[in-house]
This record gives sequence, C-alpha cells and structure tokens, in this order.
Amino acid sequence: MAKQKNKPVVVKEPKFAEGLCFKKLFFVFLVGSVIGTIYEEILFMVQHYMDTGQLEHALRRGVIYGPFNVIYGFGAVVLVYLLLRKPLKAWQIFIYAAVLGGFVEYIVSWL
Repeated sequence: MAKQKNKPVVVKEPKFAEGLCFKKLFFVFLVGSVIGTIYEEILFMVQHYMDTGQLEHALRRGVIYGPFNVIYGFGAVVLVYLLLRKPLKAWQIFIYAAVLGGFVEYIVSWL
C-alpha cells in the first residue's frame, strides 16, 4: 500500500464586502443620503455664522421626512457603481469622481 503525502490545504480567505449587489447599493444610498444632509446642514450653519455671527439651524427637507436627501444618496450610488467597476489609482478616482459628481448635479438641475 502506497503512502499518500499530505498536501497543504490552501484556504482562500473571503474578502469583506466583495462585489456590488442591490443590498450594498441600497446601503450606500442610505448612508449617502444621511451624510449628505448632515454635511449640507453644517455648511449652512457655518455660512450663516460667517455672514451674521449667529448660529441658525435651517430645516431643509428632501422628498421624504427625516435626515434623508435622496439626491445625495443617488449621487453616492452612481459614483460607487461607476468607480468600483475596475481598479483605479487614487488620483484617477479623485478626477473621475469630481467630473461624474459635477455631471450628475448638472443633469439633476435640469430635472
């Protein structure tokens, strides 16, 4: 009877959150909607404080109630979907994101 040599077992470690699916894009939509709204509120407060010297909170609502603005979520999904399709360098991602973000804002302004 011939002895079999023990071959090393190669275990491929799964990558965290590899690939894009509807659930991941929906999560990006929600996070982008909330973070965009918070960012807009902070910018408004800083601008108003620089102009008048008083802090003021403006209630800006998107299409739905709560801290959501769907245009920020839509923009985040478009950028993530288009920029994660192939590997890019950091400077390429920056340039493409700036151009795509500006394009999305321009198209939505027409709608």
